[in-house]
Amino acid sequence: MNLHGGFLAGCGVLGVWTIAHLALNRHRWLQVAPPVALSALATLVNPYGWDLLRFLLETATGDRPEIADRTPLAIRSSLGLVYLAIVGLALLSVYFSTLPRRPILIGLFMLVAVMPLVAVRHLPLMGLAFAIFIGEHVGVVWHQIIRQQRDVAIPRQLQAVPWVLAIVVIASGMFGFSWRFAAGMNIPYNAMILLRESDFRGKLTNDFGWGQFLIWHLGPAVQVGMDGRRETVYPHHIYEQYLDFHTGLNDWEAILRYAPPDAILIQRDSPPANLLALHPDWQQIFADEISVLFVNTSSTAAQALTRYVQTFAPPAEVAVFP
Repeated sequence: MNLHGGFLAGCGVLGVWTIAHLALNRHRWLQVAPPVALSALATLVNPYGWDLLRFLLETATGDRPEIADRTPLAIRSSLGLVYLAIVGLALLSVYFSTLPRRPILIGLFMLVAVMPLVAVRHLPLMGLAFAIFIGEHVGVVWHQIIRQQRDVAIPRQLQAVPWVLAIVVIASGMFGFSWRFAAGMNIPYNAMILLRESDFRGKLTNDFGWGQFLIWHLGPAVQVGMDGRRETVYPHHIYEQYLDFHTGLNDWEAILRYAPPDAILIQRDSPPANLLALHPDWQQIFADEISVLFVNTSSTAAQALTRYVQTFAPPAEVAVFP
């Protein structure tokens, strides 16, 4: 099983459904309680037993400001518009539907609809809940609309318009989409090319979201300072020091003193980027619209990188990942 954040959210939904269902149907406890109990016990069938569940609870209940999908959904964004569209469609469908409105299922959807406002990663789970809990109401309302439109004659020259639009949308998606990195993806492609072509070998403190990308392209010659594996490979105190560095708060230099890196690659205009620009021990040698690269002025591993950057020209075309 994949014990990711969605797994914990799904367990929460199952738990709420079980409590509500048993509260309204106490005589059916024998049909509900045993399967749910067995499902809960099945999560213990893993190499780590209870320790894995305890680890998941610790990581899921804490703040993760460095992880983009653990931040609240921004309503004033493209995903926010998708969220509002789904919620609006759900409310209208339930209101106009002629089917019985089951309070438990509608309540579960409302519960899941709140989750993206806590962490945007729950938006796909909300989509699944919409299909499962609200889908039947959408279908009924859609058929009602279709039946009403059958009484209205559509000119023959307009009947092909939906098919033409569908073909245009599909064709633009198939042939107009570029399978290449875009600047909006916030990937330090140019900086990665610089590090790779300069044959840099050493320790690199990096932005959290870029860790596994850098491991793929630069490892094992380059040792990253943090990546998505988090507590599974990094000690807790190191992770806490990295959070201070990432936010530029408290003793933000602690991780640099504990394990001095040879270079630092972080997002442009981020708190640590602004602080490092004022630091006498760190020199900025490269920057683009996405990232900024600093080198330790006392590092011998960074000397070749400093020389190479003087003749480095970012590639005109971004290569296909990976």
